[in-house]
Amino acid sequence: EMPCPVAELDPIGGVTLCIEADDLSLWTATSPPVRLWSRPFPVRVARLVDGGVVAASADVILVLDRQGERLFEAPALNDPSRRGGAVGARVLIEGGGTSQIVDLVHSTVSPVTPCGTGRHSSLVLDPDPSAAEPVVVALCMDGTLRGPGVEGGLAQSPLIAPEREGIRMTRLRSGLLVVGTNKGELVLLDGGARVVGHATVVEGFVRILESSPDQRFVAVAGEGETVQIVSVPELARVASLPRRATQMSWDPAHPRELLTTGRWLERWRLAGPEADVNRPVVGAYRIPLEDGVVSLDVDPAQDDRIAVGFGGRAAVLTPDAMVARPLGFITTKAVSFVDDAVFAAGARGFLRLDAADLSLRATLTPWSIRRLVTLRDGTSIIGLYSGARRMKGGELWVQEASAVRDLSVSPGRSFAVMLREVDRALLRVRAGSLESELVGHDPEAEAVAVSADGERFFGARRGGVAEWDEGGLVLTYEAGVLELVDVEVSGDGQWVAAGARDGTVFLWRRGEAMPRARFMDHLERVPAMVFSRDSRWLVTGSWDRTLRVRDLAAVTEDAGVLKAGLERDLGLGLGEALGSER
Repeated sequence: EMPCPVAELDPIGGVTLCIEADDLSLWTATSPPVRLWSRPFPVRVARLVDGGVVAASADVILVLDRQGERLFEAPALNDPSRRGGAVGARVLIEGGGTSQIVDLVHSTVSPVTPCGTGRHSSLVLDPDPSAAEPVVVALCMDGTLRGPGVEGGLAQSPLIAPEREGIRMTRLRSGLLVVGTNKGELVLLDGGARVVGHATVVEGFVRILESSPDQRFVAVAGEGETVQIVSVPELARVASLPRRATQMSWDPAHPRELLTTGRWLERWRLAGPEADVNRPVVGAYRIPLEDGVVSLDVDPAQDDRIAVGFGGRAAVLTPDAMVARPLGFITTKAVSFVDDAVFAAGARGFLRLDAADLSLRATLTPWSIRRLVTLRDGTSIIGLYSGARRMKGGELWVQEASAVRDLSVSPGRSFAVMLREVDRALLRVRAGSLESELVGHDPEAEAVAVSADGERFFGARRGGVAEWDEGGLVLTYEAGVLELVDVEVSGDGQWVAAGARDGTVFLWRRGEAMPRARFMDHLERVPAMVFSRDSRWLVTGSWDRTLRVRDLAAVTEDAGVLKAGLERDLGLGLGEALGSER
């Protein structure tokens, strides 16, 4: 948790600079953070740079070393108003007409007036820290681009108009300029101020614009928005972080990792192969929907195609696009892939939709459906508020006369398990069989799952997940005091996941009682989860109208290490930590 709401990060040095109205302080980037020093100062802007800290008040620019000792100071010119870019040991402190470059190596503070007597909307330092002299390029309020590297030293840019202003700017080593505007746009300019790329990526003012160390991505955020990751020069949005950030920083040592501050100091990693920009940020890929998610399914024949049930709609999501359509249900209760079709169920029965474009193929029943799954033999098991039925090839028959609490299909779709409402009996159904088998009871279960081999059953309840076999209880996966509402097991049998009523997602290694990970990025109930067929990722859906895709390769910390860290750093047992707000 962050020690202050506004902070500057140094990923290499492992420190966090807290910037408050009347105080500067430096902290370790640990959990919990430890204060190294603090200094009273009326801060307007402040920045961490190589070898020290630069802070500006209305009158003074103060330069400190990393131990908080004063190195030198200089008068501030023209009311410092904005934190400028930093390259190596140089930092730009922006003012209205006159800005200043602070150089820690040479202990100098130099005025910069790139727009002459006029004002600028954005300044940028040359990204080469070894340059003998700092190079500043300015986007001026009169619509000109000025500075070394600009053709003729002065070029008229079509970017600026009466209602359009460049707010943030970064310069790439290729010479291209990436400009963020007050209209939420990213605009690419060449050295002649010609527009060579343009895309709207956020709403309102571009508040954060930072290029990655390898220059392949920029991180962008608008006013009050989450951070978007955009590839350059394509300006394609490739990922989104789940929470808003007040500041962010790419890690120079790890070009595909970035850190953000807000309420929390968090590290994110672009997942997937180095050349693959379509993979999401680990634990953070957000797909906004019109309503809360209630059901998910992965296509058995195509691992990157996901069916989503939300509100009165169904959708099919691929890495490239999402196709959605309204279904006329008050709420879409369940979605399931069946060959080249998607079954969608709700309060008015269920529909057969084409999986490619969701065009309607058939209206199948008038029942009020609670759950629906499909086995590999094409049999659909339908959970009703009054019982359960099966359907295959249009033929229907009663399966169970009492109400079904929950219904789940195994990875591979060879088995299904039903949780009966009246007595919480667990009933196993095999593909190709007409019978259901009573395999046990879980009186506390709210949701169930079954392993790929049909031998193990998992019940989500308050405080954890119970794993059963036909001989009885095998293990309880601990979740503190939270109420769990969904549970899934991966196809390789290595992972168990559960979603809680408060939005928390737990992930356990199969056979380990303590969780390997606890994700707190959903804001509301998580009633829908699904693992990929290859067990490489987990998708979670929430009533907060988002889906999140989680790369399981990122979850590597041993539960014993986690437990020891909690006891050492926070003085908490794992059960206490899981049940606390922290």
